[in-house]
Amino acid sequence: MLHLAFAELGAVSATSMSFTDNLSSVSVSRKLGYRPDGITRDVLHGKVVESQRFRLSRENWDLQERPPVTVSGLTGCEELFGIDGGGAGAAALTG
Repeated sequence: MLHLAFAELGAVSATSMSFTDNLSSVSVSRKLGYRPDGITRDVLHGKVVESQRFRLSRENWDLQERPPVTVSGLTGCEELFGIDGGGAGAAALTG
C-alpha cells in the first residue's frame, strides 16, 4: 500500500493512528518509519481514550529497506486517485 501511495501516486506523506495502549500497532508504525504526529482524545463507551497519530514522509519511506513491488492495472485509474494520467502526481494520501 505504501509503495502504491509513494512510488505510483506521488504521495508526500501517509498517516496512521492507533490507541496508545495498542503497543503492537504502535510498534508496526514505528518499524515502517512513521514518526509521532500528535495525540487525539475521544470518548469511547463513556471513557476517554487516547490515540497516537503517526506520519510517514516520502523522505523517511525512501530510507526504509523493502522488498521489490510491482504494481499493475493502475493505468486508467489515475483519476480515481486525484491525479492525471501523465504520471505520478502530488496526491496526499492517508491511511
